[in-house]
Amino acid sequence: MEFNKKLFKVLCVKELPPAITDCIIPDKIPNIIDYYLYKIYHRILKKYYYGKHKWNGTPYWHSGEHEELNRLWSTERETFDYEILAFGTADQISKMEVNIVTDTLIKDPLCWNKQKPIPAKKKNLTNDIKLVNELYEKIISGEFEKTKIKKDIVKDIPFKQCRNTKVYREKVLEIADAIQSKNGNTDMCEPLIVLKDRLGVDNDLGINGYHTKSGFIKVKNATEIDVIYVPYEFHKDIPDSLLIRLGNTFNKKGGFIKTDVEADDVLRELMTEYEDGYKHTDDDVRERVVAELGFSGRQAGNFLKKYKKQQKISNANKLNGQTYSKYSRKELNKIKKEYKKSHPNKTIWASSSTTLTLCRVYDNLRKSNSDNALVVIHHPDSIAEEKWKKTRKDYFIKNHSYSKSPLEIQYEAVSGWKTDIVI
Repeated sequence: MEFNKKLFKVLCVKELPPAITDCIIPDKIPNIIDYYLYKIYHRILKKYYYGKHKWNGTPYWHSGEHEELNRLWSTERETFDYEILAFGTADQISKMEVNIVTDTLIKDPLCWNKQKPIPAKKKNLTNDIKLVNELYEKIISGEFEKTKIKKDIVKDIPFKQCRNTKVYREKVLEIADAIQSKNGNTDMCEPLIVLKDRLGVDNDLGINGYHTKSGFIKVKNATEIDVIYVPYEFHKDIPDSLLIRLGNTFNKKGGFIKTDVEADDVLRELMTEYEDGYKHTDDDVRERVVAELGFSGRQAGNFLKKYKKQQKISNANKLNGQTYSKYSRKELNKIKKEYKKSHPNKTIWASSSTTLTLCRVYDNLRKSNSDNALVVIHHPDSIAEEKWKKTRKDYFIKNHSYSKSPLEIQYEAVSGWKTDIVI
């Protein structure tokens, strides 16, 4: 997208005001803009201001009340940078602003923010889950009619990614084979669940049945499938973060041809709700995984441990104002190639700091018939990075020295940051 088109889409202007020398807008702009977080920076004075804005299609720059900011903005030319930091819902952007504009930041003499933002009100998990459950009961009780929809229409319906992992190819093929065995008949498939106008007028969103949709599309002689359309008035008050819960509820154990919900799916569901401001008690978690989704009591204990660990990691990442990426194998291989260019005589190996062991390093050197290694470290979260800096790196170095091994091992960390803002 060209720069001027970005300005028109996001800021509703065709050119920058005189005060700005540079305007930075993320490459990925959502189809529907709700709120965005922005930063104003004065290049000469090094002063700055953070703000948020509800997008309404009219030109807007800032609502700062600091006299110096407003004076310079109206009198100087090309001394400011204006940056859109993130797009999101009202809750997401409000949380980001609260995490950034702290008491400490406001005391900074370079900060133009005069007061802390008001945090969003705490959400009522019980009430909002009740909305989800009521809608679920309405759907399975047949309150909304099934409609046979042609393949060309079904193909264009986007679906909410409720699963923690990507689409299971084997499950899709299994569903496709089952439909094929019935000569393209889809009556044994659960109907796709689609929320009308969820993404805007005439823009629907599927929240259950993506594997089924994918399998159906693969079968050439399958021409139509059941779809349940839920009118906007029945889902408009359900927050986006609880759509994962709604989708996963349809995938509890047993039933038609489908993919059952898995442990990682439920953990993602709970964390999405936690990040959106919902607070779960231990009983909430047990009720969800045992009574509603069909997991065992022993599994419920494991859920609680993992959930509390993820909360701890999330809170630590927020404290740092950043979040981490999980490197794919492709990305790690690219990193290794780059390091190989500058260290041609070393064996390059990439590893997460949480899974690294000296035995693995030694074994890798043995397989490579090498005595000189450079281990490129990446961290899955801020807690892991802190442990590496404080204790784990020293542990590896000291134990290797104690072994009096002639092997040479160096460690170098690569950035694990995915973004400067936790979304």
